[in-house]
Parts: sequence; C-alpha cells; structure tokens
Amino acid sequence: MTAEPLPGGGETPPPAPAKAVYRAPLTGLETPEPVTRRPVMVMVNNHPAARPQSGLSQADLVYECLAEGEITRLVAIFQSRSFPDPIGPVRSIRPYFIELGKGFGALQVHAGGSPDGYAQLEREHIPELDEITNAGPSFWRESFRKAPHNLYTNLEKIGAGAERRGRRARGRRSRYFLLRMGAGKRCKLRRRRPVPGGMRKSPSCSAPIKSVTRMTRPAGRICARSTGTSTST
Repeated sequence: MTAEPLPGGGETPPPAPAKAVYRAPLTGLETPEPVTRRPVMVMVNNHPAARPQSGLSQADLVYECLAEGEITRLVAIFQSRSFPDPIGPVRSIRPYFIELGKGFGALQVHAGGSPDGYAQLEREHIPELDEITNAGPSFWRESFRKAPHNLYTNLEKIGAGAERRGRRARGRRSRYFLLRMGAGKRCKLRRRRPVPGGMRKSPSCSAPIKSVTRMTRPAGRICARSTGTSTST
C-alpha cells in the first residue's frame, strides 16, 4: 500500500501491519507466540495430607475426578506456560485417567498405577513417564511431607525424561472435541470431524454438564473441570 499525499506536500504513513494474535489451544487465552508443545498430563494427589498442591495455578486445565473410597484425584494438563516451579505431589494412574489424557494426545506423568492401568499403558503404547518403572530421575521427594504425599516433578525434568525415552515434544491435533450443550445434557468424546461455527474444540470425559466448568455423572465417575488458573499454589 502506497502513502497518500497530504495538503502541504506531506504523506500519510502506511498503516502498521496487523499484529499476529496467538491463542492457547486449551484455554483460548492470548499467548506471545504459537503454542506447539505437546500437552503434559500430571496425576496430582488430592489427599488432605497433600494440600496445598504445587503447580496447579500454571495448568491449562485441571480435572478433579473421583478415584476410589470417595477420594478424588487431580488431573492437571500443562501446555501453554513454561515455568520452573514444582508440580505435585504426584500419584498413581487409573484407566479412566488414561482416557482423559488420550483425548489430548498428552504425555502422561504418574507414580505407579492400578494393574488395569498398567495393562492399558502397555497394551495401547501410551506415552508416559512413571516414577516407579521407567523415569525415576524425573521426580524427587521433599522432606517436609511424609510419603506418599511428597513426590514432585517439574516441566524441565519431564522434558528431559521424555527426551531420554524418545517421546516427541511437539503436539498434534487432538482427535476429539467437546460438544457444548445446555445445562444437564450430556457431552461425549467424539472423533474429530469438520466443526460447525460456535462449537468449542475441547476434549473431556463423558458426563452431563451442570455448568461450563462442572461436570458430574451420578452413577459413575465424577469429574470437575476448571480452565486457565487455580487457587492452589
């Protein structure tokens, strides 16, 4: 575009080029550069002795899901932020947590697991880092808490562990999206197809939606989902 002459012989400067706007895939928040990192899913302890947890305020998504014995566990998904702080305490994995991580194509980080969980990880070749079997150096224990509530990791150690195990660091397009529905209706994991305008691309578990961030299922797993930030430290 050429400059236009002004009265008196001057010229108007050409308009500045439009600034590129990048957004985090999981939160929709603006980022200074494209987010191409692979999502990392960390199993976080939610036992009262493990509180307050670390690193949740930096997660893109946090799911609170019922495990067993009326105890919940947190599934934290990290992608758009880089930070050196600890994440944890880290705990074990179950098949229903694995299904959440699969929807994001995430590297799944955990410390142990149920027999069914280990069987699924091996059978489906799920990309994962396990403190017990294959990635001990990616974790450490703190002295201010008693085991098993004192195991931590961070993104730097996760990245180094993934590199040692030959896991890719870049993300791929998620295979699933979440249909936005009205209150009380069900959402389901669906394979990705052309998405009409107005649908938010987001993986989730099958559950009725009570609100944008809260999802429950009376006769099965209970999952509460929050995006962006958390009040935990």
